Amino acid sequence: MAALVTFLWLLYGLLIKNGFIIFQNGVGFTLCSIQLFLKFLYGKPPDHSD
Repeated sequence: MAALVTFLWLLYGLLIKNGFIIFQNGVGFTLCSIQLFLKFLYGKPPDHSD
């Protein structure tokens, strides 16, 4: 959810050409994207219940 919200704020910053909003949300979106990528890459650990 955070990635979507920061992306929308990033788009808003681009529309109004506000560098502060663009920078803050660009960094936030990048970090959220990395976190989602790592989540999908490694996923949930396997269940070892015997």
